[in-house]
Amino acid sequence: MHRTKPRPLPAGAVAVSDDYGALKVGDELFGLGDTLLVFSTLSQETLQGVLVVLTDKEAVLRAATGQRFSFQLPLLQAGRVAVSRAAPKNQQ
Repeated sequence: MHRTKPRPLPAGAVAVSDDYGALKVGDELFGLGDTLLVFSTLSQETLQGVLVVLTDKEAVLRAATGQRFSFQLPLLQAGRVAVSRAAPKNQQ
């Protein structure tokens, strides 16, 4: 997940389910409660957190420390942010 430059996604590649329970990014589907890695091209940081809130404009995650962080979905569409599923602890 440590890509230095995520690519912009095609139109419609980022979508939130009608019940706000899942985030679709390309062929990947991320649900509330999933542990994700979020990479920012601006800060060159990768953060890990549990997906706790989805709206039509942003995703909010909770880190292991309890701190929340979020990203705007248009940034994901534009390739300025990338997400992937975190590996289970026994596979890290």
